[in-house]
Amino acid sequence: MGGTLVVPYRLGNVIGNEMLFSAENYRGGELKERGVSLKVVPKSEVLQEAYKLAKVLAEKPRLSLMTLKEHLATELREKLPEFIRKEVKMHDITFHQPEVAERIEALFGK
Repeated sequence: MGGTLVVPYRLGNVIGNEMLFSAENYRGGELKERGVSLKVVPKSEVLQEAYKLAKVLAEKPRLSLMTLKEHLATELREKLPEFIRKEVKMHDITFHQPEVAERIEALFGK
């Protein structure tokens, strides 16, 4: 829940909404070519990059991290309840469409 808020927020409205509405997946290089500013590394380097980031964060004072997290999350946290309400409403409508229901059942069973 909240994907309709978070995906466009992180990837940009154009590509984020395109991915949500088309269910298209893009590789990191494709996202980079399309102007997404998130750091992109080859698949083989993802774990190493995650460890590096974790180490940098672990060396920071706890209060600094909590303050930064609060600052970065405030905007999303304020908008999230409304987006979740809209997503629940959308799912209630779409999941009951025969074509969608059949696809869900085929993938996940009853």
